[in-house]
Amino acid sequence: KIPVFKIETSSKFHKMKVDITLKCSSHAGVLAVSLIEKYLDLYKPLKPMMLVLKKLLYSLKLEDPYFGGLTSYGLLLMIVAFIQVSVLL
Repeated sequence: KIPVFKIETSSKFHKMKVDITLKCSSHAGVLAVSLIEKYLDLYKPLKPMMLVLKKLLYSLKLEDPYFGGLTSYGLLLMIVAFIQVSVLL
């Protein structure tokens, strides 16, 4: 997905977030799902680490890459890299 337009409505509209995106033919989301499932099966601590770190990012308002935050997929890849390096040490 490529974000084109992102807004957050006022409290009059319940502070809803609206994201209009485009999907291109080279989108690899379906392939990413199988990779994520493989990592979740292979590394048991991955899911709890993801949940804790996502909550931390949310509390620091760093969950949105549009505003300088980190995507869930990026966070997952960083945790997997950390686990893989830790196993080698």
